Amino acid sequence: MRRCAGGYGPWAGPLPEARRRAATLRAPRTGRRIGQREAGRQADKQKCGRQVDKSQEDRLQLDQRQGSQRTARGTEGRTLVSYPHRLERLRAWLEAYRIDGLLISQPESRYYLSGYTGHDLPPRDSAGYLLITASQAMLLTDPRTAEQASNESPDFEVITYASGSRGPQAAAERAAQVGIRRLGFESIHLPYAIWEEIRRDLPASIEFVP
Repeated sequence: MRRCAGGYGPWAGPLPEARRRAATLRAPRTGRRIGQREAGRQADKQKCGRQVDKSQEDRLQLDQRQGSQRTARGTEGRTLVSYPHRLERLRAWLEAYRIDGLLISQPESRYYLSGYTGHDLPPRDSAGYLLITASQAMLLTDPRTAEQASNESPDFEVITYASGSRGPQAAAERAAQVGIRRLGFESIHLPYAIWEEIRRDLPASIEFVP
């Protein structure tokens, strides 16, 4: 390497000055690289921004579709799933199995179909029964919970037990009044003692099927 005055390399001058000149010569290329990287970052940000906007738009459309399947029927702004839609699906099932009416006794099923949140006192004291036919939706309960049932289940006709009557007896009487011939029930939930009580009060012409 040729020695120059005050330093080494192709530049004549002190080593710090040589480094400064070298940095000056490299600056344009370095600047271009920095500019290219910055442009790449900006392009990535714009691409990500478009993806975020598209994702937000997709979520908004999904919320709108889900919202169209819901109905605001709760208290304090609570949004509930459309119970009429669930009743329609149940009625299609009843028609397929040739059942004129279905007696619902399980609290979870009762809530799923009507929104009624009454609490049972097992084993014999029920907060209510649903009796569903092709054209009617009835909620049978005693006078203590009738107001609650009316508020929570506006799609159902709330029927209170007569004085001195019990739920099973009221369900059997109502099934006979509306002309049910085949009455289904929830065999997985209804205790045998309650089943026997309902069967005893049903007319012999009504078939009581699980």
